[in-house]
Order: sequence, then structure tokens, then C-alpha cells
Amino acid sequence: KEFSNKHDAVIKIIGFPYESTRDIGKTKSLVNKFGMNWQEIIQLRDAPFDKPDVVKNLRIDAFPTYILLNSKGEILARTSEISEIEKKLSDQK
Repeated sequence: KEFSNKHDAVIKIIGFPYESTRDIGKTKSLVNKFGMNWQEIIQLRDAPFDKPDVVKNLRIDAFPTYILLNSKGEILARTSEISEIEKKLSDQK
């Protein structure tokens, strides 16, 4: 949330929680509890007709994974460390 508050003027954050169907309520509660004010699109890992397309297409196999894209959709950084995204953003200025 601190990262979002610091950079919300220059980036858009979208979260993709990778959850089981039974944990959707818990995930939504945590989003509300911690005031996550960015868009969250839940990716269901156990629903046969709702494949986790974002997780699969971006080949995310570790959580958290942070991906920084430019306005053209090109990947500028991909990491599990938010500090690396911070550095990449400061390098872009």
C-alpha cells in the first residue's frame, strides 16, 4: 500500500491474487481490511472453467511477482522484490 500511495500518480497497479475458490471471501476481506485501493482480479487456481489466464500467460510461478510494464505493454522489470521495481521507476525519471 505504501508503494501504491507513493507512485499512484505515475503508475497503475493491478493485483492478481491466485486463490482457491474457497478462499475468495478471505481474499476480499484482506483487500478491504488493508485498504488495497487498486484493482484486484482474482485468478482461480481450482475452478475448471475459470482458468487463471494471467498467471498462466505471464508464467508466474512465484508469489509475489511484480511486473512493471510501460505504456506499450513491454516488460521493464519482473521480480519478487518491490525494491527492484522502485529502482526501475527511479531510473525511468
